[in-house]
Amino acid sequence: MIKIALSIVLLSTLIFANEYTAEDRIKDMQELDTAMSLIQKGFMYSELSYIKEGVQGIKDNAISVEPPIKGDEKHYKKNETFSYKYTKRETARMIVHADDIIQDFENGDEKQALNTYTKMMKQCMSCHSRIREW
Repeated sequence: MIKIALSIVLLSTLIFANEYTAEDRIKDMQELDTAMSLIQKGFMYSELSYIKEGVQGIKDNAISVEPPIKGDEKHYKKNETFSYKYTKRETARMIVHADDIIQDFENGDEKQALNTYTKMMKQCMSCHSRIREW
């Protein structure tokens, strides 16, 4: 009986341990903010190492971002909602833009790298305005 009770507790802990919380979202957003600041600092100092570190921060954190839970999840699975699909699409685009920034900067095209950074920032703002309803 004790083994069954412990098994149920362990199983429920494992199931709910993977839930993406508001605290997780805040942490991810703070990490993305830091990464974007590092990329910007790399442009200001013309320093590739800052840009690479910032891009790695984008890649490490953007992939795990999920939108806030809204009422539509009562009727649909989480990964079928507009907010979830939109968030995942925008973060995937951010990762592509992040790779392009490094490539452009390494090729000596700082202006194009900066334009790509601006596109990536627009991806951030697009998600914030649509999903977070700014």
